[in-house]
Amino acid sequence: MLNKVNIIYFFTSIEKFVILTYNLCMGIKIYVGSENPVKVRAVEKAFSRFFPDLLVIGERVESNVPEEPIDDEIWRGAENRARALMKHEADYFVGIEGGISRLYGRWFEFGVVCIISRDGKTSFGGAPFFPLPDYIVERLLNREELSSVMDEIAGTKDIGMKNGAVGFFTNNIITREDLYIYGVILSLIPFINKAIFNGETK
Repeated sequence: MLNKVNIIYFFTSIEKFVILTYNLCMGIKIYVGSENPVKVRAVEKAFSRFFPDLLVIGERVESNVPEEPIDDEIWRGAENRARALMKHEADYFVGIEGGISRLYGRWFEFGVVCIISRDGKTSFGGAPFFPLPDYIVERLLNREELSSVMDEIAGTKDIGMKNGAVGFFTNNIITREDLYIYGVILSLIPFINKAIFNGETK
């Protein structure tokens, strides 16, 4: 049985929106702090594993962190995106931020997902880590954005809105969308296990 899903992309910069939908449903409403179709689709696919009827809305917001965030900036960026959406009426607000972090003496690229419910409960999850060549890391530490660096290396345009750096390095066996789907699912754990996280079952 197919899920009924609505996806709305808001293009605030040009004061219009495009609705991509076939079925109008009365399910949960989710705002995503980005117009990037990779992030919006990842949220839609992750939430649809648990909720049959969705209205997913992508809207551009500011992360208030550098374009290529490092370490804790990634977490702040994800949360800032989610909180910037709370002016709307919705069930969940989702922020996704990618960046680099140093663990065990090595630098990794990964994504952070922050989900905030309408009652203000906040959860974080992470997309899988993957390594980058040292010469790319050096450029990112100088605050160049990964997508721009990868476009130059791969001869692509807007790779961050497609399969991403991880797609390039894995021959598209794993894409950027795949990474974020897992990150969103992991961030949903407290919301789909409310009784356990509220201490109602032991």
